[in-house]
Amino acid sequence: LQPSAFVSLVKRCPSLQLLTSVSPSSNMPPPRGLVTTLLCCLCCGLVSPFVPRRPPPDLPTTRKIGLRLIAVDTTSVLETSVQNLSFLDTLSSMDPAKAEALAGPFFGLSLFPYLGFLYLLNVDENNTPKGVVVGFATCLLFVFLTIPAAIAAKLLYGVSLADSDWLHGSAESLLTITNLVTVVAFRQALGYKQEVASDVTSAAPPESLLSYDPMAKLVGLLTFAAFLTAFFPAIDGPAVHTPYLGGFMDIPSALLWDSPHPEPDNALTVATWIIHISSLVEFLVAMGFCWRWADIVDQPRWKGLTWGLLPLHTSGIVACTSHLFYNSIPVLVPLQAFLTCVGNTTAGYAAWRVAVGNGWRPPAEVPLLNSFLP
Repeated sequence: LQPSAFVSLVKRCPSLQLLTSVSPSSNMPPPRGLVTTLLCCLCCGLVSPFVPRRPPPDLPTTRKIGLRLIAVDTTSVLETSVQNLSFLDTLSSMDPAKAEALAGPFFGLSLFPYLGFLYLLNVDENNTPKGVVVGFATCLLFVFLTIPAAIAAKLLYGVSLADSDWLHGSAESLLTITNLVTVVAFRQALGYKQEVASDVTSAAPPESLLSYDPMAKLVGLLTFAAFLTAFFPAIDGPAVHTPYLGGFMDIPSALLWDSPHPEPDNALTVATWIIHISSLVEFLVAMGFCWRWADIVDQPRWKGLTWGLLPLHTSGIVACTSHLFYNSIPVLVPLQAFLTCVGNTTAGYAAWRVAVGNGWRPPAEVPLLNSFLP
Protein backbone atom coordinates (compact mmCIF):
# COMPACT_ATOMS: atom_id res chain seq x y z
CA LEU A 1 0.00 0.00 0.00
CA GLN A 2 1.65 3.21 -1.22
CA PRO A 3 1.38 6.36 0.97
CA SER A 4 -0.52 8.31 -1.69
CA ALA A 5 -3.00 5.49 -2.17
CA PHE A 6 -3.46 5.20 1.58
CA VAL A 7 -4.21 8.91 1.99
CA SER A 8 -6.65 8.76 -0.92
CA LEU A 9 -8.39 5.82 0.72
CA VAL A 10 -8.59 7.61 4.10
CA LYS A 11 -10.24 10.60 2.46
CA ARG A 12 -12.91 8.29 1.02
CA CYS A 13 -13.50 6.23 4.20
CA PRO A 14 -14.57 8.02 7.45
CA SER A 15 -14.06 4.82 9.47
CA LEU A 16 -10.39 4.84 8.51
CA GLN A 17 -10.14 8.48 9.59
CA LEU A 18 -11.34 7.52 13.07
CA LEU A 19 -9.15 4.42 13.15
CA THR A 20 -5.92 6.08 12.12
CA SER A 21 -6.52 9.58 13.45
CA VAL A 22 -5.72 10.95 10.01
CA SER A 23 -7.71 13.94 8.83
CA PRO A 24 -8.83 14.13 5.21
CA SER A 25 -6.33 16.91 4.60
CA SER A 26 -3.39 14.99 6.10
CA ASN A 27 -0.53 13.78 3.94
CA MET A 28 1.16 11.56 6.56
CA PRO A 29 2.23 8.02 5.51
CA PRO A 30 0.25 4.92 6.51
CA PRO A 31 0.72 3.55 10.03
CA ARG A 32 3.22 0.73 10.54
CA GLY A 33 1.48 -1.03 13.42
CA LEU A 34 0.51 -4.61 12.63
CA VAL A 35 -3.08 -4.46 13.90
CA THR A 36 -3.75 -1.10 12.30
CA THR A 37 -2.29 -2.25 9.00
CA LEU A 38 -4.43 -5.38 9.00
CA LEU A 39 -7.55 -3.35 9.66
CA CYS A 40 -6.59 -0.97 6.89
CA CYS A 41 -6.23 -3.88 4.50
CA LEU A 42 -9.66 -5.15 5.57
CA CYS A 43 -11.20 -1.75 4.89
CA CYS A 44 -9.47 -1.65 1.53
CA GLY A 45 -11.18 -4.91 0.63
CA LEU A 46 -14.56 -3.57 1.73
CA VAL A 47 -14.41 -0.29 -0.11
CA SER A 48 -12.48 -1.31 -3.21
CA PRO A 49 -15.65 -2.32 -5.15
CA PHE A 50 -16.96 1.24 -4.74
CA VAL A 51 -13.83 3.01 -5.88
CA PRO A 52 -14.23 4.13 -9.50
CA ARG A 53 -11.79 2.50 -11.87
CA ARG A 54 -10.28 3.97 -14.98
CA PRO A 55 -10.06 1.82 -18.10
CA PRO A 56 -6.54 0.50 -18.74
CA PRO A 57 -4.61 2.52 -21.31
CA ASP A 58 -3.36 1.03 -24.53
CA LEU A 59 0.05 -0.55 -24.14
CA PRO A 60 2.89 1.18 -25.98
CA THR A 61 4.52 -0.67 -28.83
CA THR A 62 7.60 -1.40 -26.72
CA ARG A 63 5.49 -3.08 -24.05
CA LYS A 64 3.70 -5.20 -26.64
CA ILE A 65 7.05 -6.30 -28.00
CA GLY A 66 8.19 -7.09 -24.46
CA LEU A 67 5.12 -9.21 -23.82
CA ARG A 68 5.67 -11.00 -27.09
CA LEU A 69 9.27 -11.70 -26.08
CA ILE A 70 8.07 -12.97 -22.71
CA ALA A 71 5.71 -15.35 -24.49
CA VAL A 72 8.55 -16.57 -26.70
CA ASP A 73 10.79 -17.02 -23.65
CA THR A 74 8.04 -19.00 -21.90
CA THR A 75 7.77 -21.29 -24.91
CA SER A 76 11.52 -21.87 -24.94
CA VAL A 77 11.48 -22.60 -21.21
CA LEU A 78 8.75 -25.18 -21.74
CA GLU A 79 10.70 -26.78 -24.57
CA THR A 80 13.81 -26.91 -22.39
CA SER A 81 11.82 -28.50 -19.57
CA VAL A 82 10.48 -31.16 -21.92
CA GLN A 83 14.03 -31.89 -23.11
CA ASN A 84 15.24 -32.16 -19.52
CA LEU A 85 12.42 -34.56 -18.69
CA SER A 86 13.28 -36.74 -21.66
CA PHE A 87 16.93 -36.71 -20.56
CA LEU A 88 15.90 -37.83 -17.07
CA ASP A 89 13.75 -40.57 -18.59
CA THR A 90 16.79 -41.74 -20.54
CA LEU A 91 18.86 -41.86 -17.36
CA SER A 92 16.18 -43.69 -15.39
CA SER A 93 15.83 -46.33 -18.11
CA MET A 94 19.58 -46.92 -18.45
CA ASP A 95 20.54 -50.54 -18.97
CA PRO A 96 22.36 -52.04 -15.92
CA ALA A 97 25.11 -53.44 -18.13
CA LYS A 98 25.68 -50.00 -19.65
CA ALA A 99 25.71 -48.43 -16.17
CA GLU A 100 28.41 -50.84 -15.00
CA ALA A 101 30.39 -50.21 -18.19
CA LEU A 102 30.27 -46.46 -17.51
CA ALA A 103 31.27 -46.92 -13.88
CA GLY A 104 34.31 -49.10 -14.61
CA PRO A 105 36.63 -46.38 -15.99
CA PHE A 106 35.81 -44.01 -13.12
CA PHE A 107 36.59 -46.65 -10.51
CA GLY A 108 39.83 -47.50 -12.30
CA LEU A 109 40.96 -43.91 -12.64
CA SER A 110 40.14 -43.14 -9.02
CA LEU A 111 42.96 -45.45 -7.88
CA PHE A 112 45.75 -43.13 -9.05
CA PRO A 113 44.77 -39.97 -7.16
CA TYR A 114 44.14 -42.10 -4.06
CA LEU A 115 47.68 -43.46 -4.21
CA GLY A 116 48.91 -39.86 -4.45
CA PHE A 117 46.72 -38.98 -1.47
CA LEU A 118 48.30 -41.75 0.63
CA TYR A 119 51.81 -40.72 -0.36
CA LEU A 120 51.28 -37.05 0.46
CA LEU A 121 49.48 -37.87 3.70
CA ASN A 122 52.46 -39.91 4.87
CA VAL A 123 55.31 -37.45 4.17
CA ASP A 124 57.41 -36.70 7.25
CA GLU A 125 56.60 -32.99 7.23
CA ASN A 126 52.91 -33.69 7.97
CA ASN A 127 53.52 -35.75 11.12
CA THR A 128 50.33 -37.63 10.35
CA PRO A 129 49.54 -40.28 12.98
CA LYS A 130 50.82 -43.56 11.56
CA GLY A 131 47.65 -45.39 12.53
CA VAL A 132 45.60 -42.92 10.49
CA VAL A 133 47.76 -43.66 7.46
CA VAL A 134 47.15 -47.38 8.01
CA GLY A 135 43.42 -46.74 8.21
CA PHE A 136 43.24 -44.84 4.94
CA ALA A 137 45.57 -47.36 3.27
CA THR A 138 43.28 -50.22 4.29
CA CYS A 139 40.81 -48.86 1.74
CA LEU A 140 43.09 -50.42 -0.89
CA LEU A 141 42.50 -53.78 0.77
CA PHE A 142 38.76 -53.20 0.43
CA VAL A 143 39.16 -52.32 -3.25
CA PHE A 144 41.32 -55.30 -4.19
CA LEU A 145 39.29 -57.87 -2.24
CA THR A 146 36.01 -56.52 -3.59
CA ILE A 147 37.12 -57.32 -7.14
CA PRO A 148 37.16 -61.14 -6.67
CA ALA A 149 33.86 -60.90 -4.77
CA ALA A 150 32.27 -59.07 -7.71
CA ILE A 151 33.71 -61.61 -10.16
CA ALA A 152 32.32 -64.46 -8.06
CA ALA A 153 28.86 -62.90 -8.00
CA LYS A 154 28.90 -62.52 -11.77
CA LEU A 155 30.27 -65.99 -12.56
CA LEU A 156 28.29 -67.95 -9.97
CA TYR A 157 24.95 -66.17 -10.14
CA GLY A 158 25.04 -63.78 -13.09
CA VAL A 159 24.27 -60.76 -10.88
CA SER A 160 26.17 -57.76 -9.62
CA LEU A 161 27.83 -57.86 -6.22
CA ALA A 162 25.12 -55.62 -4.71
CA ASP A 163 22.47 -58.28 -5.51
CA SER A 164 24.18 -61.12 -3.61
CA ASP A 165 23.76 -60.33 0.05
CA TRP A 166 26.30 -62.71 1.61
CA LEU A 167 29.08 -61.59 -0.75
CA HIS A 168 28.02 -57.96 -0.58
CA GLY A 169 27.98 -57.79 3.21
CA SER A 170 31.34 -59.52 3.57
CA ALA A 171 33.01 -57.23 1.03
CA GLU A 172 31.44 -54.07 2.44
CA SER A 173 32.60 -54.99 5.95
CA LEU A 174 36.16 -54.30 4.76
CA LEU A 175 35.22 -50.66 4.19
CA THR A 176 33.78 -50.53 7.69
CA ILE A 177 37.12 -51.85 8.98
CA THR A 178 38.94 -49.13 7.04
CA ASN A 179 36.90 -46.33 8.56
CA LEU A 180 36.90 -47.88 12.04
CA VAL A 181 40.70 -48.11 12.16
CA THR A 182 41.02 -44.53 10.91
CA VAL A 183 38.65 -43.26 13.59
CA VAL A 184 40.34 -45.21 16.43
CA ALA A 185 43.82 -44.02 15.45
CA PHE A 186 42.69 -40.42 15.03
CA ARG A 187 40.90 -40.51 18.38
CA GLN A 188 43.99 -41.77 20.18
CA ALA A 189 46.19 -39.12 18.59
CA LEU A 190 43.74 -36.32 19.30
CA GLY A 191 43.34 -37.37 22.93
CA TYR A 192 47.08 -37.37 23.50
CA LYS A 193 47.66 -34.04 21.75
CA GLN A 194 44.90 -32.40 23.77
CA GLU A 195 46.34 -33.68 27.04
CA VAL A 196 49.80 -32.42 26.08
CA ALA A 197 48.39 -29.02 25.15
CA SER A 198 46.67 -28.73 28.53
CA ASP A 199 49.69 -30.07 30.50
CA VAL A 200 47.63 -32.74 32.24
CA THR A 201 49.64 -35.82 31.24
CA SER A 202 53.17 -37.10 31.30
CA ALA A 203 52.36 -40.46 29.73
CA ALA A 204 54.03 -41.75 26.61
CA PRO A 205 52.25 -41.13 23.31
CA PRO A 206 50.05 -43.95 21.96
CA GLU A 207 51.84 -46.43 19.76
CA SER A 208 49.51 -45.71 16.85
CA LEU A 209 50.82 -42.14 16.76
CA LEU A 210 54.39 -43.20 15.98
CA SER A 211 54.13 -46.73 14.59
CA TYR A 212 52.16 -48.56 11.92
CA ASP A 213 52.17 -51.86 13.82
CA PRO A 214 49.23 -51.53 16.25
CA MET A 215 46.67 -50.57 13.65
CA ALA A 216 48.15 -52.94 11.07
CA LYS A 217 47.61 -55.82 13.51
CA LEU A 218 44.06 -54.62 14.18
CA VAL A 219 43.40 -54.54 10.44
CA GLY A 220 44.72 -58.09 10.08
CA LEU A 221 42.50 -59.37 12.89
CA LEU A 222 39.34 -57.67 11.62
CA THR A 223 40.03 -58.70 8.03
CA PHE A 224 40.29 -62.33 9.12
CA ALA A 225 36.92 -62.00 10.85
CA ALA A 226 35.45 -60.55 7.66
CA PHE A 227 36.93 -63.44 5.69
CA LEU A 228 35.18 -65.93 7.96
CA THR A 229 31.81 -64.27 7.27
CA ALA A 230 32.26 -65.23 3.63
CA PHE A 231 34.10 -68.54 4.13
CA PHE A 232 31.45 -70.39 6.12
CA PRO A 233 28.58 -69.61 3.71
CA ALA A 234 30.85 -70.48 0.77
CA ILE A 235 31.49 -74.05 2.00
CA ASP A 236 27.78 -74.54 2.64
CA GLY A 237 26.72 -74.06 -0.99
CA PRO A 238 25.13 -70.60 -0.78
CA ALA A 239 22.40 -69.38 -3.10
CA VAL A 240 22.50 -65.99 -4.76
CA HIS A 241 20.38 -64.35 -2.04
CA THR A 242 21.78 -66.19 0.97
CA PRO A 243 21.58 -63.60 3.77
CA TYR A 244 24.74 -62.11 5.25
CA LEU A 245 25.52 -63.53 8.72
CA GLY A 246 22.62 -65.95 8.30
CA GLY A 247 20.06 -63.14 8.37
CA PHE A 248 21.15 -61.96 11.80
CA MET A 249 18.51 -59.61 13.31
CA ASP A 250 16.18 -60.01 10.31
CA ILE A 251 12.47 -60.37 11.01
CA PRO A 252 11.55 -64.06 10.56
CA SER A 253 9.89 -64.66 7.22
CA ALA A 254 7.05 -66.54 8.96
CA LEU A 255 5.92 -63.23 10.41
CA LEU A 256 5.90 -61.54 7.00
CA TRP A 257 3.94 -64.08 4.96
CA ASP A 258 0.90 -61.82 4.65
CA SER A 259 2.81 -58.59 4.03
CA PRO A 260 1.01 -56.57 1.33
CA HIS A 261 4.34 -55.20 0.03
CA PRO A 262 7.02 -57.90 0.29
CA GLU A 263 10.59 -56.90 -0.45
CA PRO A 264 12.33 -58.29 -3.53
CA ASP A 265 14.88 -61.06 -3.14
CA ASN A 266 17.85 -58.69 -3.55
CA ALA A 267 16.84 -56.51 -0.60
CA LEU A 268 19.65 -55.94 1.89
CA THR A 269 19.44 -57.75 5.21
CA VAL A 270 19.56 -55.84 8.48
CA ALA A 271 23.18 -56.86 9.10
CA THR A 272 24.25 -55.58 5.67
CA TRP A 273 22.44 -52.32 6.30
CA ILE A 274 24.27 -51.98 9.62
CA ILE A 275 27.57 -52.42 7.79
CA HIS A 276 26.66 -49.69 5.28
CA ILE A 277 25.34 -47.17 7.79
CA SER A 278 28.25 -47.68 10.17
CA SER A 279 30.67 -47.04 7.30
CA LEU A 280 28.99 -43.72 6.56
CA VAL A 281 28.94 -42.67 10.21
CA GLU A 282 32.57 -43.67 10.80
CA PHE A 283 33.73 -41.78 7.74
CA LEU A 284 31.83 -38.70 8.88
CA VAL A 285 33.52 -38.93 12.28
CA ALA A 286 36.92 -39.23 10.58
CA MET A 287 36.17 -36.06 8.61
CA GLY A 288 35.35 -34.29 11.86
CA PHE A 289 38.62 -35.49 13.40
CA CYS A 290 40.52 -34.00 10.44
CA TRP A 291 38.91 -30.66 11.28
CA ARG A 292 39.86 -30.93 14.95
CA TRP A 293 43.39 -32.04 14.06
CA ALA A 294 43.84 -28.75 12.18
CA ASP A 295 43.30 -26.84 15.44
CA ILE A 296 45.46 -29.17 17.51
CA VAL A 297 48.52 -28.96 15.22
CA ASP A 298 47.86 -25.34 14.23
CA GLN A 299 47.70 -26.11 10.53
CA PRO A 300 44.39 -24.88 9.08
CA ARG A 301 45.01 -26.68 5.79
CA TRP A 302 43.96 -29.91 7.48
CA LYS A 303 40.43 -28.53 7.37
CA GLY A 304 40.72 -28.58 3.60
CA LEU A 305 41.07 -32.36 3.85
CA THR A 306 37.64 -32.50 5.50
CA TRP A 307 36.19 -30.74 2.46
CA GLY A 308 38.26 -32.93 0.14
CA LEU A 309 36.75 -36.10 1.64
CA LEU A 310 33.19 -34.82 1.26
CA PRO A 311 32.62 -36.23 -2.28
CA LEU A 312 33.67 -39.65 -1.02
CA HIS A 313 31.07 -39.48 1.72
CA THR A 314 28.52 -38.41 -0.90
CA SER A 315 29.53 -41.44 -2.98
CA GLY A 316 28.64 -43.68 -0.04
CA ILE A 317 25.27 -41.98 0.32
CA VAL A 318 24.57 -42.56 -3.38
CA ALA A 319 25.41 -46.25 -2.95
CA CYS A 320 23.03 -46.55 0.00
CA THR A 321 20.34 -44.75 -2.00
CA SER A 322 20.74 -47.31 -4.78
CA HIS A 323 20.35 -50.16 -2.27
CA LEU A 324 17.34 -48.45 -0.71
CA PHE A 325 15.59 -48.75 -4.09
CA TYR A 326 16.72 -52.38 -4.49
CA ASN A 327 19.40 -51.45 -7.05
CA SER A 328 16.69 -50.56 -9.55
CA ILE A 329 18.19 -47.18 -10.57
CA PRO A 330 21.22 -48.12 -12.67
CA VAL A 331 22.34 -44.53 -13.23
CA LEU A 332 23.35 -44.31 -9.57
CA VAL A 333 26.17 -46.81 -10.22
CA PRO A 334 28.18 -44.53 -12.57
CA LEU A 335 27.26 -41.56 -10.39
CA GLN A 336 28.82 -43.31 -7.39
CA ALA A 337 31.92 -44.12 -9.44
CA PHE A 338 32.20 -40.53 -10.66
CA LEU A 339 31.95 -39.16 -7.11
CA THR A 340 34.56 -41.66 -5.95
CA CYS A 341 36.95 -40.45 -8.65
CA VAL A 342 36.25 -36.80 -7.81
CA GLY A 343 36.60 -37.47 -4.06
CA ASN A 344 39.95 -39.23 -4.43
CA THR A 345 41.18 -36.33 -6.55
CA THR A 346 40.03 -33.64 -4.11
CA ALA A 347 41.46 -35.64 -1.18
CA GLY A 348 44.79 -35.87 -3.01
CA TYR A 349 44.79 -32.14 -3.69
CA ALA A 350 43.94 -31.40 -0.05
CA ALA A 351 46.82 -33.63 1.10
CA TRP A 352 49.10 -31.76 -1.34
CA ARG A 353 48.12 -28.45 0.25
CA VAL A 354 48.77 -29.81 3.75
CA ALA A 355 52.19 -31.17 2.76
CA VAL A 356 53.26 -27.97 1.02
CA GLY A 357 51.96 -25.90 3.92
CA ASN A 358 54.15 -27.93 6.28
CA GLY A 359 57.26 -27.33 4.20
CA TRP A 360 57.37 -30.41 1.98
CA ARG A 361 58.79 -30.03 -1.51
CA PRO A 362 58.58 -32.51 -4.39
CA PRO A 363 61.76 -34.34 -5.41
CA ALA A 364 63.97 -32.43 -7.81
CA GLU A 365 63.67 -35.31 -10.27
CA VAL A 366 60.00 -34.37 -10.81
CA PRO A 367 60.11 -30.81 -12.20
CA LEU A 368 56.46 -30.96 -13.22
CA LEU A 369 55.34 -31.09 -9.58
CA ASN A 370 57.69 -28.27 -8.64
CA SER A 371 56.08 -26.06 -11.26
CA PHE A 372 52.85 -26.07 -9.21
CA LEU A 373 54.52 -24.60 -6.14
CA PRO A 374 53.99 -20.90 -5.39
